[in-house]
Amino acid sequence: MAPRAALLALAPWVASSAEVTPVQQVLNMLNDMKAKGERSLVVEKKVFADYSEWVDDETTKLSQEIQTGKSTISKLTAFIEKAESDVDQLRSGISKLDGEIATNEADKKAALALREEEHAEYVKVSSDYQESVDALAMAIQTLKNQNYDRPQAMLQLQKMAGNVKGMRHVLAALLEEDSQTQTHGAPDVAAYEFQSGGIIEVLEKLQDKFQKELAETENAEANAAHAHDLEVLHLSNLLSESRADRQEKLPSRPSALASPKPPRETWLTPRQTWQRTRRP
Repeated sequence: MAPRAALLALAPWVASSAEVTPVQQVLNMLNDMKAKGERSLVVEKKVFADYSEWVDDETTKLSQEIQTGKSTISKLTAFIEKAESDVDQLRSGISKLDGEIATNEADKKAALALREEEHAEYVKVSSDYQESVDALAMAIQTLKNQNYDRPQAMLQLQKMAGNVKGMRHVLAALLEEDSQTQTHGAPDVAAYEFQSGGIIEVLEKLQDKFQKELAETENAEANAAHAHDLEVLHLSNLLSESRADRQEKLPSRPSALASPKPPRETWLTPRQTWQRTRRP
């Protein structure tokens, strides 16, 4: 009984010693590795299948995007060509308008300068005529109030020329009138007596003449001013239209000249992109 009991007691130890032999350990390890490999293979096959399906989908999607991109490029190329043609036309139109604006501005400036000169001449001439008319009125009234003969009247007019504006012009016109009268064979005006009214008659004729010339000068000034106003208005309208047309031809400022930056996903490899899409 004792030997049998001893064998029974040693049996587990002998079995345990047989299981942990080096060879058995290697076999166990290989079996574990095989099992892990088989499980990994199943997982990899599943991953590869998913990845292959994703690649197919992405290939189809990218092919469509490429076709769309080519179509877009074609449209943009046509748009660019048309835009360049429009730019050339607008540049030519703007250049033409610049020339018209410069010409109209120069014409307007010249018209304003001419009007100033004409008005200044009118002021001078009208002032001379008005002073002469006033001087004639004073001279006629003075001679009518006094019983002067011709020499005395001329002397009085000469004295008045030193104090009365316009009287020198009256004397010059009177002498010219005398000269013309003598040239045409009329009796010497200097021989007229005051009672004949000869010199006063001459002065009144000069007064009428100067008043008529003054009225003509004022009428010419009014016509010239009106014509000037119409011309300046016309040139101003042309300038306004040309400037408005030029403004319309100027290109509007673009909101962004550079193309948008591509998203970061386009920098990744296909597998990296696929992995990012699988993240929860």
